[in-house]
Amino acid sequence: MGSYFGLAAVSVASAVVMGGCGGGGGTAAESSQGSTLSGVAAIGAPIIGATVHVKCAGGPQVSSVTTSATGSYQAIVTGNTLPCAVQVMGGTIKGVANSEKFHALATELGTVNITPLTDLMVANVYGTSTPTVWFDALAQQQAQIAALGTVANMNSALTKMRTALPALTALSGVNPVTVSFNPVLGNPVDDMLEAFRAAMVSSSVSYAAMLNNSSFAAFNAPSAGFSNALSAAYQAQLALSVPPSNTSPTPSPTPTTSPIPANAIATTPNMTFKDIPANGWYSSTASNISQANFDIVGGYVEVTSTAIVAKMVMRNLPATLPFNQTGLPEDVAEYLWRVEFDTNNDGQADYSFGSTAYKFVSQPVNKTIDAGTQTNAWTEQGNSSSYLRSATVALTRESNTLVWTVSKQNNP
Repeated sequence: MGSYFGLAAVSVASAVVMGGCGGGGGTAAESSQGSTLSGVAAIGAPIIGATVHVKCAGGPQVSSVTTSATGSYQAIVTGNTLPCAVQVMGGTIKGVANSEKFHALATELGTVNITPLTDLMVANVYGTSTPTVWFDALAQQQAQIAALGTVANMNSALTKMRTALPALTALSGVNPVTVSFNPVLGNPVDDMLEAFRAAMVSSSVSYAAMLNNSSFAAFNAPSAGFSNALSAAYQAQLALSVPPSNTSPTPSPTPTTSPIPANAIATTPNMTFKDIPANGWYSSTASNISQANFDIVGGYVEVTSTAIVAKMVMRNLPATLPFNQTGLPEDVAEYLWRVEFDTNNDGQADYSFGSTAYKFVSQPVNKTIDAGTQTNAWTEQGNSSSYLRSATVALTRESNTLVWTVSKQNNP
């Protein structure tokens, strides 16, 4: 059984990786005993194992905390005076070290998320294109936090950001700082963050440029190229989030069946995308085939200077699957998920990588996909494949999504 999607004309491109102290006085309300700031640090995917620093307008030093596997954190701010500036740094995103720092401003206790969108709001409120430099200086200039960090100024920044990024329609109904959300496919905030990141990659607009635009009092709108890319990325992201029962009927790829021994059947959705950019989201009609864990409803590829990241989104992908299933003969491909790259647009795959499981023993067992499969890369020529021994490919699972990260170091 297997699934694949093919990607044509993949080229090398650069991508932006999305990737305290107390003291002094302030004008905001004093926090009460046991008060906390908590939320999620994410760029779409959660920022895991990152350090969260908090600096408030007044009060004792706030202890730094670490984000969880879902990007969540909680900081105790007992005895501190609002507003508080919050920064997340380090950690990993999809297993890759995070080199960016993101910020948020808490004008009230409770939920304070830290994302690229909250970072843009901070840049606008304080008129800085480098929030990291601004945050570092707060240790000696705490009064700056309270001087401009008001509810009115944050609301104004949100209004201007909504105007500058009209493609993110869900932004009109949520405040990215205070809304509770989970960084998973289908969550409105997660969808916006994923689209924002994908649009920067596909339009070659840097995050530094976005911060610079937002630092102007008017919150300058981004380039037309980015705006168009954001609209396309967001609509594609929403298409991935639509449940199968609500998917509008559209022509779907024709499933093909390849015979293998005995009772095993390899089913392939036969999705090959032609004339597409190197980076971005691609969507497909759900319910093309009966088995949800092989039914591709979307894909994503990002090419950076150091790695290729590909995602395959299934209609439903359980945390574990049965391996060595009863009734299958040994030495049969039980599962196959595969991504193919047509680098010269001749209609033939040139490279591929994927994850495969063969039945070698008779004892059935439930395993996670990464534990139960072997992940490799190949060069393709016609109907033959050659194993790339030098390739380093890592497989992870995110909700209903398989994620392959292929290091370009020592690889073709």
